[in-house]
Amino acid sequence: MQGQLQDSYQTQLVELSRRQEGELVKTEDQMNVLTDDIGQLTHFKNTYRQNEEILDGEKNRCRGLQLELQRVRDEAARDMTALQKRIEENFERQINEY
Repeated sequence: MQGQLQDSYQTQLVELSRRQEGELVKTEDQMNVLTDDIGQLTHFKNTYRQNEEILDGEKNRCRGLQLELQRVRDEAARDMTALQKRIEENFERQINEY
């Protein structure tokens, strides 16, 4: 009887060890998947940050170009006003000389 109990105990112990080993393998696989997922998320986060930095740079460049465009427009408007005034003055002088 004691031999049967010992055999039963050994069988249960072996079965428990197999189950534990199966669970360890399963858990290890899950950890590997999670590690890969974390790696992908980290890569995405880094890429996202780089893209945000590029976008911020482009926004700043766009603002600078808008300011430059407004400056050129203002300068062109002043030049047009000055040119129009000179044309009118020349026209009036020519009329007066005639």
